[in-house]
This record gives sequence, C-alpha cells and structure tokens, in this order.
Amino acid sequence: MGLDSVELVMAVEEEFDLTISNADAGRCRTPADLIAVVARQVMAKQTLATDHPSCRSQAAFHRLRRSLRSVLGIPRDAIKLDAPIDWLIPPTERRQTWEKLRMDVGSRRWPALERPGWLVAALWGLALAAGGFGWNLGGPTIAVLLAAFTGFLATQLSRPFAYCLPEGHQTVRSLVHYVPASADRGWTHAAIADRIREITIEQLGLDPAIYREDADFVRDLGMD
Repeated sequence: MGLDSVELVMAVEEEFDLTISNADAGRCRTPADLIAVVARQVMAKQTLATDHPSCRSQAAFHRLRRSLRSVLGIPRDAIKLDAPIDWLIPPTERRQTWEKLRMDVGSRRWPALERPGWLVAALWGLALAAGGFGWNLGGPTIAVLLAAFTGFLATQLSRPFAYCLPEGHQTVRSLVHYVPASADRGWTHAAIADRIREITIEQLGLDPAIYREDADFVRDLGMD
C-alpha cells in the first residue's frame, strides 16, 4: 500500500471509528469497494447496538471516543475505558472543553464540574462573615438576607474556578452512561457513500468532477 492509500484508509477508520484489515484494504480497488467494506461494518455495529444493551454501551463508548478525538485531538488508541480524565483533559483546559464535549456527545445530563474544596470553604466563610456583619447591623433578618446574597454572588462569580471532576468521575468509563444511545450517528448507505466521497476527494486532492464510485483508485484517481 502506498502513502496515499494508507492515509485514505486511516482517515476513513477515524471517521467511522472502525478498523479496516490489510486484506480488506487490498481488495478495495474502487470507492465502491471501500464503501461496501465500511457499510458492512457500520451496519453490523448499528444492528448490535439496537438489539443488545451491552452493545449499546459499547456504541456509547465509541461515540464518546470520537468526541474526545474531535474536541481534543486525542489519538484513538490512547482513549481506553480506564484512562484517567485528568490525563486526557488537564485542569487548565477543562473549563474550555467540558461543555464542548457535552454538546458533541449530545448529552442533556452531563456531570457538572465542581469548585475545589478550598474555594468552597472560603465561600462558606465569606457568607458566614457577611451574616455576622448583618447581625450586628440589623439583627437576624438582615443577617440571613446578607449571608444569602453574599453566598449567591460569590457562587456566581466563582463559576470560572469550577474545574474539578465530581466524585466518581475519574475515568472515561464513568462518562459512558451519560452518552445517549441516540447520539451515535445512524449511518445510512447513502450517507456513508457521501462521506467517503468527501474524504477521498480531500485526501487525494481530486477535482470533484472526476470522482466516480467505480473509478479505479490507482488508474483513474492517481492514488499511489
């Protein structure tokens, strides 16, 4: 396999989150052949995900892995179920990427990041101090109102400092059940063919006008 063919196969594997064997790749003489190989694997995965709960969990993990690759550029092989999130998403980058990841997987109940313990303690101390000041100023009613207002304001202003993972969410495995099964794209044969067309044109630098599904990769499309 030449460099062009290797890069094309890798791009297709990344897009559809699958592995194409060397034997299957060697038999792909035309885009139609490649579409058939991909469609066979994708349709089998989607059928299993529909029929078996355990396969739905696997499909959710695959969707999460694609999102981690898409949002953070993490290599697929580095994303395992037991991979620590602290390693994949360092605290310095977490605030900027956590919401993007939630949106990419299509989750409506994504776990919220938490403030560090020292900051929570400081906020409580600030609210209590404000309550004490209010007590001295006007009694218990003023104390409660001032403490509540100070706590609310401090909570809002400290949101940018919420970067800690919630308890029990230290690995990729802990995020899988937040990914809805419907978030995994339902590929049709036509959609697979369209996406492979786009990838082929991009990877080989083709004029879209010369692309045909029955064109020979080497002879007609100039692939190395």
